[in-house]
Amino acid sequence: MATNDLEVLREFQNREPSREIAVHAFGLYCQKKLEWTEHYEAQNRTAPTSAQERVWIRNLTPDYFATLIRDAREAFEVAARVVREVKDVGSTIIADVNNANSFWKQLRLALVTSILSPIIIGVLIFLGVTYRAYVPYWEDLQNKFQKASVISTEHTASKSN
Repeated sequence: MATNDLEVLREFQNREPSREIAVHAFGLYCQKKLEWTEHYEAQNRTAPTSAQERVWIRNLTPDYFATLIRDAREAFEVAARVVREVKDVGSTIIADVNNANSFWKQLRLALVTSILSPIIIGVLIFLGVTYRAYVPYWEDLQNKFQKASVISTEHTASKSN
């Protein structure tokens, strides 16, 4: 069994053929050791001695090493999945940009725009010019209501006579 950090690193390297995963698992071990050290200091108000650290390392089980290696593998699998997704999105964007840059698509867009723009502008000008004829302004409505009330008043007055 391992008794120091260097032996723990060698233990990971012996158990895992991938150097990257072994080093990442060792990093996870270092994190756990730091957490243990902080917990020890919080309880005992003193740092653990090197002999106590060796005892802690010696008490690590083979299952503990296997768990850290499994966690390291999972982290690499997640990272690989993210890289694949980013590459897929990147290739999709590049394909879309390349398709959008085709000469015929741009020509078609230019023709449609050049035909529709004058038509839309003409319709807007026509509506602006004829707006008053079809949609009355507020003043026109007030005048119509005033005339209607005057006619109604005159009609009522003539009936009462």
